[in-house]
Amino acid sequence: MMDPLLVRSAVAAVGVVVSLLVVYQAYRGYLRNGSRAMRALAVGIALLGTVHFLLLLPGGTSQELDLGLSILRQVVDVVGLAVVFYALTRS
Repeated sequence: MMDPLLVRSAVAAVGVVVSLLVVYQAYRGYLRNGSRAMRALAVGIALLGTVHFLLLLPGGTSQELDLGLSILRQVVDVVGLAVVFYALTRS
């Protein structure tokens, strides 16, 4: 049987790579068009994808650490969604 922490880390690592590819494409769109909305979209996706998955990697055994990281991930997700909302409504 596979170690759950190893599986969680592998999935998080793949999530980081995929989200970085999406952020890169959005950033290229920003450079091509100079659109502030596209730049905001790149930042929002970076928060929702890259940062969220990076915060999954340190998964410790302490319940306080897990709770703190869980709250931090939720805050990052809310901020990321707010930035994406801004990008979509200001375009």
